[in-house]
Amino acid sequence: MAGGKSILTACFGLRRLQRKASRDAIEEHERGDAFRRGYHDSQFESRGDLGLAQWQRVMLWSPAECSPRLTNNSCHASKTPKRLFLRPLIKLTNLVYTALPKPKLTQPRTHSLTHIVPGDIKKGANLFKTRCAQCHTVEKDGGNKIGPALHGLWGRKTGSVEGYAYTDANKQKGIEWNDDTLFEYLENPKKYIPGTKMAFGGLKKAKDRNDLIAYLKDSTK
Repeated sequence: MAGGKSILTACFGLRRLQRKASRDAIEEHERGDAFRRGYHDSQFESRGDLGLAQWQRVMLWSPAECSPRLTNNSCHASKTPKRLFLRPLIKLTNLVYTALPKPKLTQPRTHSLTHIVPGDIKKGANLFKTRCAQCHTVEKDGGNKIGPALHGLWGRKTGSVEGYAYTDANKQKGIEWNDDTLFEYLENPKKYIPGTKMAFGGLKKAKDRNDLIAYLKDSTK
């Protein structure tokens, strides 16, 4: 009888240990999910921003790296079980990390919006009449005024209209007029060509620049 009681006691004890181990595993898994979500959402905007070591921390989290916000510093390395079965996943995270696109240090500026938001020729004509016609002509035989004639503007180099007295800044700029260069130039001519004598202050709204460019492209052919 004594032997039977000992066996039963051992069995019940083993079952209690198994249930406790199962509860601990579930709690540990839930803490891991919460940590990974909180760590990713609060720290990083995209996977491309993660370093390799940080990727491994997110993918292979263990209670030794508990977040104080989630666990109130209740985790200790001494309580962390060895997870030898996770080691092969380190190689997998290495492969995933190397395959991810790396974030660019600089983003090129998109100057022209004419391909996205086509300009309105009629509105552009009104803008030209009120803001540009005092100094420029668009007709084939319009000739130079205070500013150079604009006929044949597309594809023309800066400072190249015959008979017009350009500043050295315009002559030396050396760019070709097109949708993109005009879009940037019309925003702030003095910034685009420092030293220009053009008094026009520019059009700050992209839609206004698109409208004016649409009109000029149509009327200066």
